[in-house]
Amino acid sequence: MYQPLLGPGSGRRFRADETFYKATGKWEGLDYECTLRLAERSLSWEWKVDIQNNSGFGCDLDLIYVQDVGLKSFGQDLVNEYYVSQYIERSILEDPLYGSVVCCRQNMRESGGHPWLMIASINGAVGATTDGMQFYGNTYRETGIPGRAGIRPARG
Repeated sequence: MYQPLLGPGSGRRFRADETFYKATGKWEGLDYECTLRLAERSLSWEWKVDIQNNSGFGCDLDLIYVQDVGLKSFGQDLVNEYYVSQYIERSILEDPLYGSVVCCRQNMRESGGHPWLMIASINGAVGATTDGMQFYGNTYRETGIPGRAGIRPARG
């Protein structure tokens, strides 16, 4: 079964202030809360996801983070996002603490150099992918349900 926690089809409620964005929702006896904050000690943002099982049944869950990365300096000439995204180099590195870590680097030089982004899980990711097709699959447009069969398992 699949349930988006954010975005279309999530059935969530949200609130925000100067320091955070929070979305809450319910699904199949599970209450969830997704909080986005700027990190206190680094130039990064952090998602925290809390899930409370009120169903009366045990369950195993996979939490999958999906982000369409675009690394373009704001304020410069904005160009078509498909054009910019084709110049992003993506790599998956394996870290003993964080598991699979996705690294993205813009290969088109910007005024400040080459923007980059690293996505990691503090609890350790068991797999990663660099192509949306590996997550969404061939039938997503038809069914609205990701296939996610191509997500690469962690090494070792």
